[in-house]
Amino acid sequence: MTSAVASRPHWDAVDFIKAIAILAVIAAHSGTGRFGNDGLYNLEFFLTRLWTPFHVPAFLIVSGFLYASVVPVGGAVIGRRLIRVLIPYGIASAAVILTVGSASSLSEALTQIATASALSIYYYVLLIVCLIILLWPLSRIPAWGISGLLGLCFLAEVARALWPSVFGSESAFWSMRNIFDHFVLGYFLVGWIGALSLPQLSQKVRAHGPWLLVAAVIGLFFFGAVFRGWLPGPANLARIGYTLSVVGAVALLTRARSGSRAVLFLSEASLALYLFHRIFQKLTLPWFLPLPEFVRIGGQFAVGLGGSILLVLIFRRLAGRAWTRRLIGG
Repeated sequence: MTSAVASRPHWDAVDFIKAIAILAVIAAHSGTGRFGNDGLYNLEFFLTRLWTPFHVPAFLIVSGFLYASVVPVGGAVIGRRLIRVLIPYGIASAAVILTVGSASSLSEALTQIATASALSIYYYVLLIVCLIILLWPLSRIPAWGISGLLGLCFLAEVARALWPSVFGSESAFWSMRNIFDHFVLGYFLVGWIGALSLPQLSQKVRAHGPWLLVAAVIGLFFFGAVFRGWLPGPANLARIGYTLSVVGAVALLTRARSGSRAVLFLSEASLALYLFHRIFQKLTLPWFLPLPEFVRIGGQFAVGLGGSILLVLIFRRLAGRAWTRRLIGG
């Protein structure tokens, strides 16, 4: 099996994007969700919500970039990629159910695993599973067709912004697990097109890199302000602009750099860190709740990140890196 990007050298910016995105994921889950009264934002909002909305979309873009192919992807490849996600997910879900989960019966536990809901954050697993299955048709569509699909995804978001009562989803639960909501498929296709257009993109970066970086930074602040309601505009479209600005800025700033050991570790172990960090946070939250806000948030972040890192290191020591990757995604 040959992919569209198999012959390209390792793209270091991918490691930086994944590393920053997984830190944003853990930071976003380090609070209690209480952002102050009377419309005033507290410290928790600025530390856990203000800067983090790019996290899941960034992973979707990276997934599209890494999965992009100009030749048909077969069932064997799709099966291997599904196993790569589903075995760690199954083990993590079992760990959740046995420790901090809410399932009261075996049937409820199985339902939670099937619907990616043992933890609310596991919705991402169902999204990526659907996107992996879509590799079969996507890899058989010409580049212009992929661009057309991306355009349709964007038009769907415009329609939701203009007519939310008509095009909005009735179920928040299933909306989060629907690749056609929240521009999920669109982000994936952005990465896919980026991979197929990498030579042209690299040429533009070499010619206009500083100006592109300026545009990305301006977009970051502008779209971030719109997304938060500080400037007028549709929040769903602003999140797209904010995510592309963050990913673009990181890629431009790191294009000539190699990732450190810490960056490479966070990138390689990002699936395991995502699947397990909330277990450590939930187990220790009662101890942190009485503490001052900054200590509580910092402690939750440290426990989530440190606990999941320690888990990966223990597995690597006992089972080796290959089995750690297969079993828990690290």
